[in-house]
Amino acid sequence: MADDVDDSDDTPPDVPVPPLPPVPVVIPEQTGGIYLTWNSDLGHAELYFASPDPWADIETAIIICLFSDAQAQPDDVLPPGETDRRGWWADVAGQPPAGSRLWLHRRLPRSDASLQLLRADILAALKWLIDDGVAESVGADLAFLGTNGWSAVISIDRGGGARRFDFAWKGNF
Repeated sequence: MADDVDDSDDTPPDVPVPPLPPVPVVIPEQTGGIYLTWNSDLGHAELYFASPDPWADIETAIIICLFSDAQAQPDDVLPPGETDRRGWWADVAGQPPAGSRLWLHRRLPRSDASLQLLRADILAALKWLIDDGVAESVGADLAFLGTNGWSAVISIDRGGGARRFDFAWKGNF
């Protein structure tokens, strides 16, 4: 049976492959950190490693605050089927919790009262911007979009300038 093995070497000789040139990494001068920006068309945040926008840090803070889940208060009613009160393990007693309680309102009816509740939770989540002297004022205007969408316009006044941040998403928080 060993006689059936073909020992002939029909493979071409080794051809040396030249090394690839190094890939240049271009880091723009405006690099100052990692930033999030909201894509309202897709309804989610996008990550960037540089931003020429002097307000990028504020937009990142807003996105983290609104879309991180703050712990539910003892008197909060959890959404149906939920038992986890969520929150961040590093929250410090006596300090405002990180994130927002928007997650509690996934199944709110579409009403003016719901918009006011959402607005109150957004302003509570962003209150630290005023407390820490980052902003002089914070505002929030909410509206319904279509049959299952929401929009929020967050306005921040830093004293030396003001800016609006538009957020839109479909479905639940």
